[in-house]
Amino acid sequence: MAQMQTLPARQHAAAANGAETAAEVLARLLRRDPANSNAGVPVMPETSYVDHHLSVPVVFALAPTVLIVPGLNGSGPDHWQSAWERERGDCRRADLGEWHDPEPARWVARLDAAVRAISGPVVLAAHSLGCIATALWAKNRPADDHVVGALLVAPCDPEAANACEHLRRFAPTPRTRLPFPSTVIASTNDPYATAARSGELAHDWGADFINAGALGHINARSGLGAWTDGQRVLHKFLQPRSRSAP
Repeated sequence: MAQMQTLPARQHAAAANGAETAAEVLARLLRRDPANSNAGVPVMPETSYVDHHLSVPVVFALAPTVLIVPGLNGSGPDHWQSAWERERGDCRRADLGEWHDPEPARWVARLDAAVRAISGPVVLAAHSLGCIATALWAKNRPADDHVVGALLVAPCDPEAANACEHLRRFAPTPRTRLPFPSTVIASTNDPYATAARSGELAHDWGADFINAGALGHINARSGLGAWTDGQRVLHKFLQPRSRSAP
């Protein structure tokens, strides 16, 4: 397997309680309703996690939870996301529902619910269309949210000429800077996005960019198993240290 090449960071500019519809969740996010605030958890200095990326530094008592965000058709048992969920004790999967027939509003609402259901810091580990859903959610993310990082692997291109109808629903791809540290990992022979496109997204999202070489769509067909290289990149988001804005 070719070694992943890291490029320098480019520092540029259904619902949680079961009562809200997807449209209501999106409306609440757009309003930045104070009712969406997270009360946090009791501080335990010996295990505290300090996030200085937020406007007001917050100390979390728990180590980050890795929230896995699959793409179109979900992630099967041979996918690295599924391997992480099986083998790591810090992972849980976001249930976005309708994996074979995704709707942006529904996916954003369910991702919001999954994040808010975790009572500590969250690191997102998204793949393909899950990366686009993450960017859509982050565009209207509440200011006090507790996501402290995101690993965005093989983001697809909903605007590509050959994109299927399910992907085109998510166009246009948000190009606004993500409000948390992030890293994009892309392949040179991904059939769902060119490496140049992925690099552009990393630039616009304010993310680090890693060229993983010829790994296809970095999915089950890539034969990565538990993808040790990916876990090494994930590890940087799990360190209990202060973080600065990306």
